[in-house]
Amino acid sequence: MIRLKYRILAIILVVITLVLFVTCHKGSNFFTHHTKANASIKGIVFCIDDYYVEDFYKPEHYKYIQQAGIKMTYFICRYHQLNNKRKEIIHRFYTDGHEIAFHGTHHINAVNYLKNHSIEEYINYEILPDLTLMKQQGYNVNDFSYPYGHSTLELDSILLTRYFYFIKLGSINEAGLYTLNEDKRIIRAFPLDDRYWKLYHIDMKKVLALIDSADKNNKIIVFYSHRLEDEYNDNVNSTWFDKFRMIMDYARQKGFHFYTLQDLQKMDKHAAKIILNTQQYYRKKTTMHKLHFE
Repeated sequence: MIRLKYRILAIILVVITLVLFVTCHKGSNFFTHHTKANASIKGIVFCIDDYYVEDFYKPEHYKYIQQAGIKMTYFICRYHQLNNKRKEIIHRFYTDGHEIAFHGTHHINAVNYLKNHSIEEYINYEILPDLTLMKQQGYNVNDFSYPYGHSTLELDSILLTRYFYFIKLGSINEAGLYTLNEDKRIIRAFPLDDRYWKLYHIDMKKVLALIDSADKNNKIIVFYSHRLEDEYNDNVNSTWFDKFRMIMDYARQKGFHFYTLQDLQKMDKHAAKIILNTQQYYRKKTTMHKLHFE
């Protein structure tokens, strides 16, 4: 009887030990930790569209990105046309922990294309060719950004069901805060390009106020850009490097984390506090049909 009691006690101790081990192991996970109640998840997702990867790989630019701990989610288009140099840089980004996402095979306007074609024709022409190629070459492609930011609800639904976890649009037209759940997988990003700032009357004061709001409310902001250049140029889709660095340094001083969109997928989808909507930081009369992003 005594031996039986000791055996039972030993079994109980083993079970308790296993439970404690699993609990501690889970608790050490970054994404589990940062989705607990009252945990700080405030941060930035920095997205980039197109294929001008050399801009971000310039020694001064990439050195800063690495030292600052910034994570890029790079939406690549026309992958089949890229030269070996650009593909090498994309692979370097990927191996360094940045996300490689998808921006279309031919970079076409989905809404215009669907006027004369079916959704299946769009998928076969714009989605499958380069998405398949990129996956064959080892990239775990989960997220999509529409060229020109134009889409339809039906197309969104099909792409999210079949191919992607998040879809990023370069426009903001909804009030309120975004959460990570199955119904909120359309990400509306805030542009950093100089051209859009001029077009939509955005200035540094508005962007720093946006960061302050995210800091106060423990939210995540999604920014996006196309190119990164050393001179200010509001005639093209590019972001002045000094402006980019000022914004990122301001967020770093406030203790912001940096994420990729794939990082957000790993976070608790029921955290109920994730992405800050940014419409209020545009001029008040801006409406969806007036916004045109590339």
